[in-house]
Amino acid sequence: MTDPKSFHDLKTFTDELFNTLREGFLVLNTDFRVRRANAAFCDLFQVELEEIKGKKLFELGDGQWDITELRELLEQILPQNKTITDYEVEHDFPGVGHRIIYLNAHQIDDMQLILIAFEDATKRINAFRELEEARQKLENRVEERTRQVRKLALQITEVEQQERRRMAQILHDDLQQVLFSIRLTLNLIQKQIAEEGGQIAEEEISEVTEMVILAIDKTRQLSHDLNPPIMQTEKISQILEWLAERYDEMYDLRTTVDVETDFLVKDNNVRIVLLKIVRELLFNIVKHTETRNAIIKINRSKDNKMIIRVIDEGGGFDLEKIEQTEGFGLFSILERINLLGGSFETDVVLGRGCRMAVKLPLEDDIVPDKKD
Repeated sequence: MTDPKSFHDLKTFTDELFNTLREGFLVLNTDFRVRRANAAFCDLFQVELEEIKGKKLFELGDGQWDITELRELLEQILPQNKTITDYEVEHDFPGVGHRIIYLNAHQIDDMQLILIAFEDATKRINAFRELEEARQKLENRVEERTRQVRKLALQITEVEQQERRRMAQILHDDLQQVLFSIRLTLNLIQKQIAEEGGQIAEEEISEVTEMVILAIDKTRQLSHDLNPPIMQTEKISQILEWLAERYDEMYDLRTTVDVETDFLVKDNNVRIVLLKIVRELLFNIVKHTETRNAIIKINRSKDNKMIIRVIDEGGGFDLEKIEQTEGFGLFSILERINLLGGSFETDVVLGRGCRMAVKLPLEDDIVPDKKD
């Protein structure tokens, strides 16, 4: 037979232990009526034990716990699973305010009891949300500043391009016309001298005429290079094919353009930046390798990016050594690629060539060619 004093001492101990718990704690009958509530629960929800004892959980605080999901959880899921862990209740409790509560429940079938612990996580969750909000705001600000820097950089590129167009216009409209007038004048003088028998002067003037013709050709080519008509097209393949032809003419670099997926680059400034990047890569092949063969590959990556690969079929080169001694222009290339939100990869193997890849995200400015 149980000693009454021992039973009383055990009950006193469990009562004291129950009320020293920092979390709110309820003991319910299986019909969800409150059997016991510890001091932490009463303090948290500003109630007295006598007010709630014998009442159903869903009736407490004028029905503030009558939450559809919670009722379903306790009435249907708890009897089957016996345990519920970290169920979040976010609610405006009368007299208490907005609270975020984590609820843990366990059903003891043998005793026909339900034990529920209530952890007030309001401060912790709010602090986390404030931190997350601050982080998001910071990311948004960084993203906005990045967009502003990119926009500014593209505007600078546009100003540069406007200046190039202005110079091309001057070369075309002014200098070429002057040189052409000189040529006509010299032709007239040459004709007059020929009729009057000035053989030596005729030869000198012929030489000057040839130089003027050469100057006209050079200015015409310079005007064309400063503002190439090909830049009006949006197809990146056509722009790079034009660049390949120019490098074949200028440096005898035979470049094949291999198009797996073509892209439309709608912003003229972006087209200019891309042209400069690939031109720089091709020039370094000319400058630092003995090969006169190169490949430009255009395709779409698995992570939905445009990839432009520039590959030389020669012996490659020591990228770090060149960068340290005479400069590879890598900083300039990376700077331009970063402005477009892209990345740059190199794979240099001495004796086996060099592969350089420019990856750019597909956005409004860069889209796959639907006709491709």
